[in-house]
Amino acid sequence: MTTEVTVVPETLSAAQRDMNTRNPGPDAELGQMIEFHRYNAEMFRLAGERLREQGQTEEDDWTGWCFTLQTNAVQKYTRLLRSGTARAEQH
Repeated sequence: MTTEVTVVPETLSAAQRDMNTRNPGPDAELGQMIEFHRYNAEMFRLAGERLREQGQTEEDDWTGWCFTLQTNAVQKYTRLLRSGTARAEQH
């Protein structure tokens, strides 16, 4: 499945604003959470690519750290969905 990213942020604060705007909230279904984190992971992957293409390096590698955080969340919610765990247990 391909996730189409509409915004590739140039800063961590821009990425955070974008995520906050799109966040489906604590009552979201597991499928919505998976798609939310999948989009975020792709957004950070693309942001990292763009920074490398521009010759920029970041000491703290926020794009890599955030990519890992988001892919871990996708895996977590996918496991919960596959196991049939109740939504209340997802947090």
